[in-house]
Amino acid sequence: MPMSMDNATLFAPSGARAEAFDQVMRSRLADSLDHIVERSRGHLRFDEAAMARLSGTLRGGGRVSPDVFASYYDLVDALAAGQQEAGEALFAEIVGIPRPDEALAIVPFSQSELGDNTFARYRRMMDTDPEAPYVFREPETAGLGEFAQGIRRAIALMERADRALADEFRALVMKILLAAGESGDGQSEFVAPGNQFLHELAAGGRP
Repeated sequence: MPMSMDNATLFAPSGARAEAFDQVMRSRLADSLDHIVERSRGHLRFDEAAMARLSGTLRGGGRVSPDVFASYYDLVDALAAGQQEAGEALFAEIVGIPRPDEALAIVPFSQSELGDNTFARYRRMMDTDPEAPYVFREPETAGLGEFAQGIRRAIALMERADRALADEFRALVMKILLAAGESGDGQSEFVAPGNQFLHELAAGGRP
């Protein structure tokens, strides 16, 4: 059945639509965090004022790091499993995650860049199918700067060729992580909206 023009426009790039979608994601995260705070009050130790500030930032349109979303999923799992100590540590981790810069970040997927917890968390969250392992590793440092410059040139070209697509991209992607892995493509992760992973072929080369 042919697609109507009205439906077709839903697939057209739009920075405004992407920003609206992103705000829905942030608002729903704030709702869930508020629920967790309410249920955890009196049972776990955490900085309730800091959690309230985070919810206010999310609802007020402030951008937060993709790491906040990823840590939130681990917090939910820890609380569901009754792991009080892990839950308290994750509460502290979430409110300690710094706000992102406005500029797009292009960084290596490494422990030194992300920290031990975040590095291990993303490796685990990106590898969810036992039948098809999806392994991410730290990239070799040689050529990373050149590759990052190539990405920025590609984004600049996109801005000249299709500004609406570039606006949508910038509304949805805050950080590009350069990794080594077993597949030569890119991947985003729904548990950490705002991240985009690019990785090299396992046989060699560079990202």
